[in-house]
Amino acid sequence: MCTVLREILEGDSIPSYDEDDNSINLNPDSLDINKFDRGKKFFQKNVGQCLIAMLYSLVCGLSIKRFLDVLVCTGRTSTPENSIKRYLNTTMHVLKWHYGNVWDSTSKANHSICSVRNMHKSARILMTGSIDRTRFDDKTSDEKREKCVYISQYDMGLVQCGFMGAIIMYPDKFGIRCSQRDLDDYVYFWRWIGYLLGIDDKYNICIGGYYSALEICKAIDKNILLTSLADPPPDFYPMAKAFTDGTKLISYIPCWTVESIVARYFHATGNLYPHQISCGDWTRIYFIRSFLASMYYFSSFASFINAGIELSFQRHKIT
Repeated sequence: MCTVLREILEGDSIPSYDEDDNSINLNPDSLDINKFDRGKKFFQKNVGQCLIAMLYSLVCGLSIKRFLDVLVCTGRTSTPENSIKRYLNTTMHVLKWHYGNVWDSTSKANHSICSVRNMHKSARILMTGSIDRTRFDDKTSDEKREKCVYISQYDMGLVQCGFMGAIIMYPDKFGIRCSQRDLDDYVYFWRWIGYLLGIDDKYNICIGGYYSALEICKAIDKNILLTSLADPPPDFYPMAKAFTDGTKLISYIPCWTVESIVARYFHATGNLYPHQISCGDWTRIYFIRSFLASMYYFSSFASFINAGIELSFQRHKIT
């Protein structure tokens, strides 16, 4: 898989994926439903920590130009109001997958999967139709331009890493106390969510289990994400700031800024953040670290917080 990633980054043709929902078998013979359900329960037990890890991955992932181009083109996350609305909608989709039955074609969870596939299809059509040549320089050949595929299998593999990568790489840094078996179950869960989203086995980073996924996620972290964060594209900061400003609309405590999130992620990976950090952002970083450490060391506190989060989202009837 890592070899495939390198080849793609060097400019090879990237296959798109089939958005036809009818191509998905909802009764795969190789599915271990007990292991899949254990992966769901791992998330449910650590819902708050997992959502925070996903938030960090989401903001940091905006530095990857492939993803940023799509968001800039669609124009639906350029203001705080639109940004927080879109990402809360994404959160609701993720929660439906973790709390519902994605294998039941009549369930909200399965309808959510189908909806996300349709959104990917619409975004790909929009991007392809716009012929956004800003991604290419003058030296790019016409042949290579024509090979460019938006919302590709490769992109889906990176998105998969964005949802579960930080959780399996740095569980303790995000307040999660767990065993390797727990993480292996969670990787297995995302192996099948990837399948339902249309990711081919070759690009499904969870296909080989925990140790394989861990190696691939660390390679993506080192060679793609941290490199992009060290020198992000021009649209990264305003797009990421729209999101962090949007969080202030739903929280009384201004916990998040772009700088504090990126710096905290660098620290979680064991790397030094290459830019200066303000006193206010250091305060935010230490507050979040203390909060997550409390969830890690005090199970009763974690259970209390997670029960509150579950209750809040259950009111929106996610199942």
